[in-house]
Amino acid sequence: MIDEPAHDPERPWIDATLRRFDHARSIDELTAVVVQAAALLLEVATIALYLRFGPGPAAQLAGRHGYSADDVFGFAELHPDDPYPLAEALRTGEAIWLESPDAWAARYPRLTVQARRAQRSWAALPVACGGRAVGAIGLGWADAQTFVAPRRQVALDLAAATARACIDRRLIAPDRANPTV
Repeated sequence: MIDEPAHDPERPWIDATLRRFDHARSIDELTAVVVQAAALLLEVATIALYLRFGPGPAAQLAGRHGYSADDVFGFAELHPDDPYPLAEALRTGEAIWLESPDAWAARYPRLTVQARRAQRSWAALPVACGGRAVGAIGLGWADAQTFVAPRRQVALDLAAATARACIDRRLIAPDRANPTV
């Protein structure tokens, strides 16, 4: 995990925003909180939240923002062995940071069509609690981003708060979470 700075004047505001997760009682409420928090804290253009509801390794699209129905057609399920950044985050438990379309094309050369979308930067974050993956969050920015440590930490805190809410509110049963590799 990335260390946060010794003094971050925005940290109280960030923590207050993340406390909104304490009030999510359903998947729809959780999705709304994720969208609001990501928009406020990270100024993202797009969000896709995938969660594991069933007994298998696949995660289902639980919510989205900034994507049309056409954009997500065919992406209702995310399998850990799919060749996408979100699948890699789900499978490995590691965050993927892509600061530009060139970074996307270098890491995922077979997926260059994805890098031509309106987004200019992406993050794929595992939603994991206690080493158990319960899903993944995909974030997209309209402008190129430099993912400095404090910005990464906020994104990772968002993913961790999502995982805790899923488990604590029993939105995802702990036995549905698969260990990350």
